[in-house]
Amino acid sequence: MKILNKDKNYFKIQVTSDEDFWYLSQIISEEDYIMASTYRKINLSNDSNGDAKSKIVKKKYHIKIKVKNINIEKNTHFLKINGIICESKYNEIPNGTYQSINLEINDIFELLKLKIWDYQKEKIHEATKPDTDNILICLLDRETAKLCIIGKNNIENITNLTGEVAKKDKRLINIKSTFYEDINKSLEDIKKNRKITHIIIGCSKIFANEIKKQLGESINKITTFTTTNSITQNGVYEILKNPELKGILKNKNIAENVKLIEEFLLRLSKENKVCYGYKDVKLAAESGAIETLIISDNLIFKYQEKEKYNLINDILKKVSNTKGNIKIINSKEQNGKKIDAIGGICALLKFNI
Repeated sequence: MKILNKDKNYFKIQVTSDEDFWYLSQIISEEDYIMASTYRKINLSNDSNGDAKSKIVKKKYHIKIKVKNINIEKNTHFLKINGIICESKYNEIPNGTYQSINLEINDIFELLKLKIWDYQKEKIHEATKPDTDNILICLLDRETAKLCIIGKNNIENITNLTGEVAKKDKRLINIKSTFYEDINKSLEDIKKNRKITHIIIGCSKIFANEIKKQLGESINKITTFTTTNSITQNGVYEILKNPELKGILKNKNIAENVKLIEEFLLRLSKENKVCYGYKDVKLAAESGAIETLIISDNLIFKYQEKEKYNLINDILKKVSNTKGNIKIINSKEQNGKKIDAIGGICALLKFNI
């Protein structure tokens, strides 16, 4: 996401990636103003009475709306903002009528906020912070490799490779394996196409020694090896929690969030300075007791769909006003699923209540 212009609560923004939609859903609030281009189907009739055969055309308009709700459309690549038109110079779409604006990648729009909360400032900072560390993770065992890219807040699964390396079984001694060569080729292709700056390979030491011999020089010099116990998504989270890789993963919010969830679960096991569930978290927020609020975006979307987002927003405001931290977790990731399992909202506390 790029901020093209800013003046107090006014922002001119360009959408640059799918991940921006998630950030914008946290930054844009009800009652904010959006100025952007939108399209509406217009019925054009061939005569003044409209009796002749009509023609439907899609016409572009530039309007200003007052936001009513925001939705990330599942399985699509846009953010849908619904609102009421408050500035329009077109007779076909007058002020006071409802209109939606779909923001897509590369779109430029203007945002005027009535108030910016601290957690929203944090999200703006996160979204616009240059992410120059493009990290590729490769998990492998004897016959399988899993490749994925670590985004700021998500894990993008790229591909799974299968093959077979030499075994001690004499019947297989003459089988020529290209498994490691295939892995190296995939790493080279992804490095080139996605401008990868770091590669982390997770495997046993035996496989590490073997694959090092097969990797090209350009891959080896940006690769760090570590030990993992799984080549599933759990193995990826092992890497994100690994303190030895903290330096490489320092700019990835998802790695920070993994450690935050671990801290919550540790405190929960000791029943010390934690709470979860809407009612208990609301009470903690009203008491000014929240050190860090953790909430899944899935819970936020549910409240938006039920038009009860103000209940969540009230908690966010109280936490922000009492200098607490707010972490909004992606429900599609393992962290978010853990939070959703306990109601979608929890908190680390400054003191027990």
